[in-house]
Amino acid sequence: MNLISQRYIDLILHLLNFYYLAKTYKSLGEFSHNYPFLT
Repeated sequence: MNLISQRYIDLILHLLNFYYLAKTYKSLGEFSHNYPFLT
């Protein structure tokens, strides 16, 4: 595998990680909003 495709895959993985982190953070925020006594 050459360097360019490796960097492209790294970029995609970083974007996916950011997306899932944002989704998790959003759902955690909604969860703590619905159940404030648990946090």
